Amino acid sequence: MFDIITVGSATRDIFVDTGDKLFKEKIPFGDKVLIDKFYIDTGGGATNTAVAFSRLGLKTGCLSKVGSGSEEIFEVLNKEGVDTDLIVKDLEVSTDHSIILDATGKDRTILVYKDASWKFSWDEAPKDLKTKWFYLASMPVEFLENFIGLGAKIALNTSQYLAEKRPTKLLDATDILVLNKEEAELLGSDIKRVKTVVVTDKDNPVRAVSEGKEYTIEPNKDIKAVERTGAGDAFASGFVAGIIKTGDIEKSLKLARANSESVIGHYGAKNNLLKWEEVKPLL
Repeated sequence: MFDIITVGSATRDIFVDTGDKLFKEKIPFGDKVLIDKFYIDTGGGATNTAVAFSRLGLKTGCLSKVGSGSEEIFEVLNKEGVDTDLIVKDLEVSTDHSIILDATGKDRTILVYKDASWKFSWDEAPKDLKTKWFYLASMPVEFLENFIGLGAKIALNTSQYLAEKRPTKLLDATDILVLNKEEAELLGSDIKRVKTVVVTDKDNPVRAVSEGKEYTIEPNKDIKAVERTGAGDAFASGFVAGIIKTGDIEKSLKLARANSESVIGHYGAKNNLLKWEEVKPLL
């Protein structure tokens, strides 16, 4: 029996530091741009959060589909104590990839290639999924709806794609929903279908509503962001882990904030995720 199984994509992330050469206002089409740094790591909603939950002391399984070029993903997860037996490998498809373009003083732009994760059918997925919680990251709605009614609680970290689909059946089965302000606006009144909702808003206060009571937490203004990729995964997994281990909304928000701010201080979505021993004093 797992404490939690994460469901979503597993990717290879390519970080490209363009310095001050690449901005949204001026994209140099036709030019050759020299970059300052080049870095490759593993990513994806399923694997990022699996490592986060494992570090926070939860028995964690990862359910995803990968293709060729996925060896490093297995190595990282196994090293972190994540069970990889649920991952489906199909050499007929390609592992998902992301190219993250970072620019000094600006937010990053991410180019995403989806192949393996978007070709993951329910028929391929292992059926003996014994767990207390499912953590669902962005996948096709039809695939995620298969986790309804399997006897486990559901935490959903939505995306713009999912929010645009207005997945009411999935929302009705969700215990915890974590999303950003733009996604919340897309869902509209459907957001009220979930008992506990957490809404992030970049550098503005985070709001949470649970059973009619509202909570807020301010971000630390003195945190210097090096790279923001993975911050959302770190926050969402931190909050869900906090609820599982403490049942307390305020403590869970503190854990989520600390996890997210630790990640944005470094390159890579997993490299500085916190361990339970590090966050216990905070709680």
